[in-house]
Amino acid sequence: MKDQQYQLGEDLGGLIEGDVLTDDISLAVYASDSSLHEMIPAAVVCPRHAGDVQQTVTFARERGIPVIPRGAGTGIAGGAIGQGIILDFARYMHA
Repeated sequence: MKDQQYQLGEDLGGLIEGDVLTDDISLAVYASDSSLHEMIPAAVVCPRHAGDVQQTVTFARERGIPVIPRGAGTGIAGGAIGQGIILDFARYMHA
């Protein structure tokens, strides 16, 4: 699993300008929101612009990986977490 996460980060990181996080601490941080649910994501992407979003979604679709959009992660129903790629818009695309 660790090798798969590393490879996912390497492959996706070469396609976008934003951040791709696959380290244990980042994944643990994004594994929960304001709900009682917890799921470790495959990766976290912090896109810098719409092109990064498009590249990430295309990458995920081609590999059958779910994409979970996330703003501030304050949902109380578990909607901001998942086992796929978390797209965190709060870091760079918050305007």
